[in-house]
Amino acid sequence: MLGFLPENSTLQNLNHGKKLLSKCDHGSIRQIQRWWQDPNMYYAFETKTGAAWFSSHGGPVEFMNMVGARAPARTRPKLPNPFTVQPMCHSCMKPFSSFTKTIPVVIYRCMCGTKVVHPGCFMPSECPICRVTTSVCTREQPISAC
Repeated sequence: MLGFLPENSTLQNLNHGKKLLSKCDHGSIRQIQRWWQDPNMYYAFETKTGAAWFSSHGGPVEFMNMVGARAPARTRPKLPNPFTVQPMCHSCMKPFSSFTKTIPVVIYRCMCGTKVVHPGCFMPSECPICRVTTSVCTREQPISAC
């Protein structure tokens, strides 16, 4: 679209828009350049529904119809059935015996979040992701209360 790339930063888009406006100060180019400074508008150029919304809310109708005809249709991701999801041990990746019954668990907490493991499973004392020494707590409680 007129040389704008959504991967560029807003400052780069602003500078590119100024270059375009110095060559042609047409009202439509000025309007598109203003729209493109808003990162929330990027979705209008990525999906059919975004292009249709933008064309009906002040965007260039013919141009957005052309964008919408070539944009991919987005589908919602498949969500797992919450009744069949099993809580897994963060270490061995085997399921726990229960999510709601009281069972022995070891809870590791760091800057990344909470990791729940079986009492016999290995976990390092320092988180490999955030490099923070974890606080460790052994309890008998439901995993839903962790």
